[in-house]
Amino acid sequence: MTNENRDENIKRIEKVLSEREESYHGIYYDVYECLKDIPTIDLVQYCIEKFGEGLIRDHFENQIISDEINKHQMKDYDKYTMEYEDELSL
Repeated sequence: MTNENRDENIKRIEKVLSEREESYHGIYYDVYECLKDIPTIDLVQYCIEKFGEGLIRDHFENQIISDEINKHQMKDYDKYTMEYEDELSL
């Protein structure tokens, strides 16, 4: 992505956010509604430009860590289940 495209995306997102209408649903819904048509990659780039890489990197790393923990727990669960089934068949 060129700097020009990046700047255009940032301006577009900031414009959409500044024109956001408030509803009785609350700010989470209102922001979702105004951002829903913007591609995720543009939102990621916006966050990197606005908040730096640290925040989004932390989020990605936490998601990956959670996935690795889940895989490890499922492996232990599968192992436990197989051992339990072996004991039942005796």
